[in-house]
Amino acid sequence: MLDLIANEDMQSSIRVFCSWVLDAPVAGNTELKVQEDKLVKVLTYMSEEAVYRIRIDEGNDIKFNQSGIYQALSDNPNVSINDYRENMGSSRILKKLIDEGLNSYLSMKSNSSVSKSNSIEESWLNDYSVRVNTFWDLTQIDLGLDAVATDET
Repeated sequence: MLDLIANEDMQSSIRVFCSWVLDAPVAGNTELKVQEDKLVKVLTYMSEEAVYRIRIDEGNDIKFNQSGIYQALSDNPNVSINDYRENMGSSRILKKLIDEGLNSYLSMKSNSSVSKSNSIEESWLNDYSVRVNTFWDLTQIDLGLDAVATDET
């Protein structure tokens, strides 16, 4: 999928990737901003399958995916994804990803809480969350492949 978007306008995609590496914003260039938005959406879609974990105290943790954040945002304008000590592993990456604007639907607030992106309507985010949850339901189908006997004769 990333290939399709990048190949659509390879020159702009390369310039966007270089701007990310050089930490140089593309906001002043409309053509690059459009291509960057497309690439960020693809990255957001690709990251929907990731699972994150935050510890809420010494013996308890919460495992979630981005869909859980979307759902929590339907009840609260801000959601904390902070570990009680320090974010580690994939949750550290998630915070950085959101902070860098690499999730089309979420943004990081100054108090390290997550909110919906200003460019997204709440109803749209709720509908998108339902679609992501449906995807999760469909990918968790047990095909019973481990119960199939193989004939090795």
